[in-house]
Amino acid sequence: MANKPAITQQVIVLSAKPLDDDEADYLISRERGLTHQATSFERFLKRRPRDAKGVEKAVLPWKRQLLSGAEKEYDALRDSVRATAMAFMRGLAKDPFPTGALPLGKHPGHYRAPFYRDQYRMIYKVSKSQRAVVITRIRRKDEKTYAGKEQAPPAI
Repeated sequence: MANKPAITQQVIVLSAKPLDDDEADYLISRERGLTHQATSFERFLKRRPRDAKGVEKAVLPWKRQLLSGAEKEYDALRDSVRATAMAFMRGLAKDPFPTGALPLGKHPGHYRAPFYRDQYRMIYKVSKSQRAVVITRIRRKDEKTYAGKEQAPPAI
């Protein structure tokens, strides 16, 4: 019995430019939004009873959801960072535009916000019409965050 030939695809890049952090965050968030399932914040908390202690049960103005990739990133955080991330996510239900949150470049609706002594970054999408916040990424801000993506040089 003969082996099936491998199917290969060729990609031709005509004009490649390095991605800055905002563009990389947006592209990864957009792809996760298309391929990952979203979980409501309440369901997310039910699966993590230890982290849910002290979380309010009140109805808040903004719904929160996490994509499965963001859940995995949350689970990989140290306890102290997880506590700060949980507090930040609780705050997003009251105000999805906290101090320090910036839009991701030219992509409306996508934001990044620093937390835990500015060492971590949460990327999320805000839908004003649905009054919903979808958390797409929770990452440490270091050279490993954007591995494989050439970063723009810092502004002087």
